[in-house]
Amino acid sequence: MEPNDQEKRLRAALETPRPAKDINYWVNCVGEGWRPLVRGLDANLRDIDSNYVIEQVKEKFGGLRFYVNSPPEDEDSFADFYKLIQDAEELSFRICETCGTAGKGCKPNKYSIRTLCPLCYRRFATKHASEDDD
Repeated sequence: MEPNDQEKRLRAALETPRPAKDINYWVNCVGEGWRPLVRGLDANLRDIDSNYVIEQVKEKFGGLRFYVNSPPEDEDSFADFYKLIQDAEELSFRICETCGTAGKGCKPNKYSIRTLCPLCYRRFATKHASEDDD
């Protein structure tokens, strides 16, 4: 069965590679407190493999998540590469995602888990207190 024009356009769209996004795009996907961590991680990863591609950077369950495509093929470089990502993700659980000072995991409302310092925790909890009443 011959694909129709709509199927052809859809297939072409799905097969077209997405352009890699610059690190400046990805740092804006997390709070200001984690941006130096993301920039530093990117710089260190580029030292290992200048052609790697970031797929996603986000906060999930109070921690940084950093996903890549096309990691290095060399076994030693591959291990070093993912160790850097793992270390940065673990470190994020001790850095306030809002301001960058020392933070810890907390639950400022019933809908989220964040890594915040005491001051940012109070600000977040106060700002979102009405959400808990719903």
